[in-house]
Amino acid sequence: MDNIGLVGNIIVDKRYYFSQVCIMDQLPKSAQDAIRKCSTLRLQHNLLRVGIDEDDIDGLERPQLIAAWAQIVAEGKDKPIEGAAATVAEERAPAGYDPEVEHERLQWEREKFDRKMKLEEEKMRMEAEVKGELLKKKEERIQIERASLKMQQ
Repeated sequence: MDNIGLVGNIIVDKRYYFSQVCIMDQLPKSAQDAIRKCSTLRLQHNLLRVGIDEDDIDGLERPQLIAAWAQIVAEGKDKPIEGAAATVAEERAPAGYDPEVEHERLQWEREKFDRKMKLEEEKMRMEAEVKGELLKKKEERIQIERASLKMQQ
């Protein structure tokens, strides 16, 4: 976990990140571009993912985040530490959030939607039947009227 000490240096001395710019030069151009294009939130997430303490990251500005992440990438320590990502995910989860309950809620919502759609389809089918019956009755009346007109002539 020596990368924590490294980031700690950046945090302790806010001017330290200027000397870290040379680290960016050690990285391939594509890696440099990728790091520069990362959002601040993504940089923070990446640092959390490799085990850097959230309190340390909160005090960093974007250039410092870039320098810290560049140094970690340059040292090849940009892979998540086992358990760190899970810890971050657990800490970020809202209080009282239970994935199993959320899954059940979503399943209930889906079933509710399916029931509503079936009712809509049944309603449309019944309306079509009623319209069909009305058309038949109307045609019968027209035929009766035609027959009565023929009889009158």
